[in-house]
Amino acid sequence: MVAACSSEEPGTPTVNGSQPPVVGTSNSPNSYTVPPDKALDVAPFLGDPCGLVSEGLLSDEKYSGEGRPRLPGEDATADVTGPYCGWSGEDDSRGLTVSIQSGNAQRGAGGLTHLRRMYDEGRYAYWEDTSVGEYPAAYLDLADRRSAGGCGVAVGVADDMSFSVAVDAYTDQPTEACAAATRFAEDVLDNLSKGA
Repeated sequence: MVAACSSEEPGTPTVNGSQPPVVGTSNSPNSYTVPPDKALDVAPFLGDPCGLVSEGLLSDEKYSGEGRPRLPGEDATADVTGPYCGWSGEDDSRGLTVSIQSGNAQRGAGGLTHLRRMYDEGRYAYWEDTSVGEYPAAYLDLADRRSAGGCGVAVGVADDMSFSVAVDAYTDQPTEACAAATRFAEDVLDNLSKGA
């Protein structure tokens, strides 16, 4: 599952007041390419998607309790898209989901290029190119939930592999949702780079 950015206004999303660089458009499919020396291996986390997020960041962002992993063979969504993990906020109002989109890759439809193709086919409500760290990324969602404090970002970590981070119910601070999703995505990249 992926969500969206934090405003219904058209334009480029901002994180902490600065605009992220645009790294791709529908006219430049190669902009979602990840150089082989930068590709990250998701394999160590396929059985433990909750391990993608640091406990310290979860605490800082006011998420409590252990994550709820969902693995292929145990969950219909994980069967299709790949393993994911969900957390609830300390007051149970907010939610966080991190998904490894390995199911897409196994079907030959992995990475940001394929997600962009799905957007071009009308499967997502919108697409906004960005980057997270040194990796191509995009804000997207099946429906526009930005004004309600929902935000998600998909990040390409190899040409055929991506992960997504989605937060929701940031209703008291809808403009904070995309910044939070991006912080979690940065943490996932850091943990992927360290391996299991």
